Amino acid sequence: MGAGRRPVEYVKQSEVLGGYKMSYSTEDWHRADSATSRLPSESIMLPRADETLVLAMQEYLANRSLSYTKADRCGWYPAWVHGPRIIIPCIRNDGLTFWQGRLMQETPDYYKRWDSPHGPRGDALCYLPEYGAKTMVIVEGPFDALGAAMAGASAIATLGIGAPGPVLAHAANIIRSGFYNKVIIIPDRDEVGAWVRIQKDLGTMGVCTEIREPWAKDLADMIPANREELIRG
Repeated sequence: MGAGRRPVEYVKQSEVLGGYKMSYSTEDWHRADSATSRLPSESIMLPRADETLVLAMQEYLANRSLSYTKADRCGWYPAWVHGPRIIIPCIRNDGLTFWQGRLMQETPDYYKRWDSPHGPRGDALCYLPEYGAKTMVIVEGPFDALGAAMAGASAIATLGIGAPGPVLAHAANIIRSGFYNKVIIIPDRDEVGAWVRIQKDLGTMGVCTEIREPWAKDLADMIPANREELIRG
């Protein structure tokens, strides 16, 4: 590990540290996009992978009952960007890149738990297609999407609370282009109301969905067997 880096420490999944910003809201994205000097047509470089953090990524995901193998196959990788992070490549409808990075070291006094480049986000989302899947799961965060993919479903994460219209339109395009016979929204338990609005908006775009509440804080916080039971219904 390079000079000046802090050793990676692990916390139990149930631990919650105060003063932490968990994820971006729609307003956060608007502020970040308006503050950037990049043009909307410009892509964003992905951070350089740091192979010395592979073991940390494996252990971090294992502690959350999430699959490193599945994450690796989806293109996720470790890098040092304001701390040791799992980098999650995201896609935009125009083919340009975006990413989110999840901190693997709980240091609220230094770094945000979730970090991303300053704009342009555009309609970026996290999309994890599962070959042959007939079920699409829509969630808020990438780890929830990874949990859904582990259960055999394709998944889309909207990357924040209150997904803006362009993100929903992008999600609708992906869903309509597939052969899904079931589209399930699994919200965070404390954000069901916001997802009812999203369900309505997707309906106006021709995507019919069903909301299923998780039995824990969110889908990623459930054990794999319970995730699969919730998704399969």
